[in-house]
Amino acid sequence: MTTLKRIDIDFELVAEHSPLVIYLIGEDGYFKYVNKRMCELSGYTREELLNMQFAQVVHPDFREFVIAQVNKRFKRNGAIPSYEFKAITKYGETRFVRGFFSIVSMGEGLFILGQILDVTENKKMEQELKNKEASLRETLEASNLGYFEVDLAGNFTYVNDALARTLGFPKEKLLGMNNRDYADFETAKKVYREFNKVYREGKPRTFFDWKLRTSTGRIVYIETSVDLIYNRNGEKVGFKGIARDITEEKRAKMALEERERYYRALFEGSGTALMIIGEDTSIIEVNNTFEKLTGYLKQEVEGKMSWTEIVSDKDLNRMLGYHEKRRKDPDSVPTQYEFRYKNKAGNERWAIMNVSLLPQKRTAGSFIDITERKTMEEKLRFISFHDPLTGLYNRLYFDEELSRLQDSRYLPIALIIADLDGLKFINDNFGHKVGDNYIKDAANVLRSSVRGSDVVARIGGDEFAIVLPNSRAENAKKVIERIRARINQFNNTIGKYPLSISMGFAVSSEDKVDTDSLISNADQAMYMEKQKKGVTRERLCMK
Repeated sequence: MTTLKRIDIDFELVAEHSPLVIYLIGEDGYFKYVNKRMCELSGYTREELLNMQFAQVVHPDFREFVIAQVNKRFKRNGAIPSYEFKAITKYGETRFVRGFFSIVSMGEGLFILGQILDVTENKKMEQELKNKEASLRETLEASNLGYFEVDLAGNFTYVNDALARTLGFPKEKLLGMNNRDYADFETAKKVYREFNKVYREGKPRTFFDWKLRTSTGRIVYIETSVDLIYNRNGEKVGFKGIARDITEEKRAKMALEERERYYRALFEGSGTALMIIGEDTSIIEVNNTFEKLTGYLKQEVEGKMSWTEIVSDKDLNRMLGYHEKRRKDPDSVPTQYEFRYKNKAGNERWAIMNVSLLPQKRTAGSFIDITERKTMEEKLRFISFHDPLTGLYNRLYFDEELSRLQDSRYLPIALIIADLDGLKFINDNFGHKVGDNYIKDAANVLRSSVRGSDVVARIGGDEFAIVLPNSRAENAKKVIERIRARINQFNNTIGKYPLSISMGFAVSSEDKVDTDSLISNADQAMYMEKQKKGVTRERLCMK
């Protein structure tokens, strides 16, 4: 064995401070020079290495290959200038290294200059990555997720069974196919744009609704996540991705959108005012009819107003109660009811509301304006219970009111019967128009002499009744005195037709009302007063 006697000082200075392993091998196969990094990597001392052949630090799996390369290099017979191999340390540890080799002439002869880079950690990472990719492929093969790899031109280089099933092609037929082979022109353009964006930005991307045509012509939709594939040198060489069949989801979504368009048309085209209300009473959405009825525009109410702002104060507490109870027990409150609402101009109007509880405790309310109907009902009600000549209650209302007042909380009841004296004489001698005015004058006197809770009714042509709830005899007497005072006041201010009214009263017991007896007793008392007056019709009606 010969050793290199003299090494260039500059070479040694550089070699000793290099992060690479640097050594010289002689034609006899022994190390002639090793740097400090070689000692650190191999575990041998410099003295040990300089007494060893280089093959001793080469792993047996690569020893034959490396020896052959060394022999070729000395013979200048086409040796590979750089390659990877496994080395073995003094302690039997295997290291992956990449060597860079050249022939140098130094002093006494030719030597191989070796520069070695330890790539063990990179190799481990590469292996781990390969293991993970293999594991991922195994997992994806066993799942329903499609997995694919394509080259930069978009041609399949790998697909798993799930994707092959989705596309309806055998795996072997898909290899080499391009998306243009199973997608329409527009979809192919879209795919190209998305993949190109991944290529340019170097970032993974997920996109939806990639519409594909299977081998049978069936249309499927997939959701795709795409990332780049890099080679060992960090160069972009293709794309890999996961594809999920979302055909059923897509069809369900399209059906939902169709229903949404349908219900939107119904919502906006409805002849009733519609509003969606949140649990906090906020108005979420309204339709065109709501705008027309209330005078508010959608942008003024949606998300900005509460429905309580359009409800009359007269109905607000009732409707708030419904709103709260409905969320606890929907069956505890009516689903249809009438209420008064305020339009933008501040006018109160009547509406009838239908309410349905929606998910998330929201409410759908639909209402129509019934103001005209309510006005007509009020008119009809007024006509049915009022005398058209005087505006007083009529006999029908009088009878119903006596029945209602049977409740003990209104007892005792005092009833005054009043009869208009001389009406027939006036009608016969001065005409019914004068007679009608005579009746109206009497009605005004009676109405102005009682409380708001008392009932004054015209129960016959010239007969009136006054119902006084919670009243005894002394109350009835005071009312009669007040009426007489007003008659006197009236007669002192008019011309030739003075009023004369005969009156009598009766009072019920404290615990019940005998309606017939009450009316009969009051009527008899009235006739007794009429007889007591003993005046002629001519004398009565002429001043």
